[in-house]
Amino acid sequence: MASAVRYVWQGAKVVLALATLIGSALYSAEKIDRSGLNALAVRAMDPPTTGSIAPQKSKRPSER
Repeated sequence: MASAVRYVWQGAKVVLALATLIGSALYSAEKIDRSGLNALAVRAMDPPTTGSIAPQKSKRPSER
């Protein structure tokens, strides 16, 4: 009996965690929508902002 209660409690914790995660994502999305800021329209000005690496010219094998 105690084992069954433990499994039910574990499942309830998982459902609660997922509900909290989804709820917070929806809340933050609504907050962004109400502020009028379009997240897709915002451009990053330089590569360090996005974490991307700028492309570099590759050398020819004879120049290495």
